[in-house]
Amino acid sequence: MELNYCLRGISALGRWMASTLLCLVAIAFVSQCAFFSDTNAMAAPATLIATNVGDQIQGAADEVRVRSKNLIRDTQKF
Repeated sequence: MELNYCLRGISALGRWMASTLLCLVAIAFVSQCAFFSDTNAMAAPATLIATNVGDQIQGAADEVRVRSKNLIRDTQKF
């Protein structure tokens, strides 16, 4: 009979520890999301990158246009 009494106590202690661990993990997850997610800081570099890529594409298109004109002028000479 004494064995069942000890096992009940250990079982209750295990449930209490599991609940505590679950609560601590939930608190850590919520606090990490709240403190470390700065959407303004993440949005600024994406805007700069998109602008830079747009400028590069425009520059490449201009270069292709100039080369095409030069190719047409060169073929007219022959």
